[in-house]
Amino acid sequence: MSFGARLISGAGDAHLYHVRLDGGEREFHLVLDTAGQRTLSATPEGIPDDFCEMSLETGNMEIAPGENDDYFDRETHGYSREEFSRVAAHVLTGWVRDGSPPATVVKHFG
Repeated sequence: MSFGARLISGAGDAHLYHVRLDGGEREFHLVLDTAGQRTLSATPEGIPDDFCEMSLETGNMEIAPGENDDYFDRETHGYSREEFSRVAAHVLTGWVRDGSPPATVVKHFG
């Protein structure tokens, strides 16, 4: 797996990222909410969609009730919760390390 997350907009405490997985074969969007210290899955317009949420405080994933509980399922949204958690953790880490939302985060896993 590889991913590239690019900051495409930011207003106040909400920062929208466009994420490309595996060289752009699949993509999704997430919002870094600095006030809430969390990341949320989102629509391309930046509206949280309740599929996934990761807390910086606890490091835990919150999953919307009634959703498929398979952590590795890609069929429902085109990406899995496992993929979301990897991206979200790296975006959160960049924000904590740098003190501001990272412009880009790129990772390649063997």
